Amino acid sequence: MDTLKALQGAKRVYLDTNCFIYFLEQHPDFFSVVLPIFEQGIEGQYRLVTSELTLAELLVRPYQLGRSDVAMTYRDFLLDTELISLEPITLGALDKAAATKAAHRTALPDAIHISTALEQLCDVFVTNDRKMKGTGSLQMLYLS
Repeated sequence: MDTLKALQGAKRVYLDTNCFIYFLEQHPDFFSVVLPIFEQGIEGQYRLVTSELTLAELLVRPYQLGRSDVAMTYRDFLLDTELISLEPITLGALDKAAATKAAHRTALPDAIHISTALEQLCDVFVTNDRKMKGTGSLQMLYLS
């Protein structure tokens, strides 16, 4: 699949946590897939969006490993507002996430990501998690 072709015409692209891991850690299989997504975001082709939940998810492993330097790198990257719109998890998104979890047995963090993407009017949701399903106007783009 041509990832960039799937993003043509998108205005707001929501990135799941795995996209940041692949990019920041230069994952051997997926860095080359996510790099153009970030590059086009930097070039202004679309706005890159994620939620504060992504930050929490990213920080877990560095804290487990006692790597506050890596945690700081992740935090600084996500707080770069020129590149990423780091959006809060609102009460409305939490309510919608709970309804999604109840109706579809979706993992709650996944439901929070999806409801935040919808609330932020994202066109495309980029992930490598096939358990996540789009809804309504949100197109899912799976990296593999």
